[in-house]
Amino acid sequence: MAAGFAAEPAKIELVTRRLEKIAREQITKETLKPRLTIESPLSPQLMTLILAAEIQKFSPFGQGNYEPIFSMPAGTVLKASPIGKEGRHLKMEVGYQSEGQHISLTCIGWGMGKLVPDFHSGRNVELAGCLQINEWKSRKSLQILLKDVRLAVEVAI
Repeated sequence: MAAGFAAEPAKIELVTRRLEKIAREQITKETLKPRLTIESPLSPQLMTLILAAEIQKFSPFGQGNYEPIFSMPAGTVLKASPIGKEGRHLKMEVGYQSEGQHISLTCIGWGMGKLVPDFHSGRNVELAGCLQINEWKSRKSLQILLKDVRLAVEVAI
C-alpha cells in the first residue's frame, strides 16, 4: 500500500520529525511481524488440477484480489533440492497418504533455498501456499507455490 502528501519545503524537517515520533509511538515489533492470511485448510484429497483450474478463473490476482493461500496438513518430505541461480530457491516433493492412496506434490519456494538442509527426506513438514498449474512441454501438473513452510511439530502421546 502506498500513500502520498505534499509539504512546504521549509517544513520538511518538522514533518519528518513528527512522522518519526508518531512511528515510534505506534509501530511495535508485533506490528512489523509478517502476517500470512490463510484462506482455508486444504486436505490432500482436494489438492487437484481441477481445483487449481477453478481458482485460476478468479485471476488476475493482485492488490484487492489476492490469490488464496491454503494451509496443508503435515506431509513427508520425499526430496528437497536447491534450484535456480546460486540455489536461491527450494524445490521439494512432499508425500501424503490419504484414503489408501499416495499423493505426491511438487512445491516451489522462491527465495527459500537456504532452507534445503532443514528439509531432508523423511522429515514431516507443514505447508502454506497457493495451488498452481505448472505446464511444461504440454504436460500439466499441480504444484504448490510455497508462502511458508515449517517442520511439523511432533506430538508425543
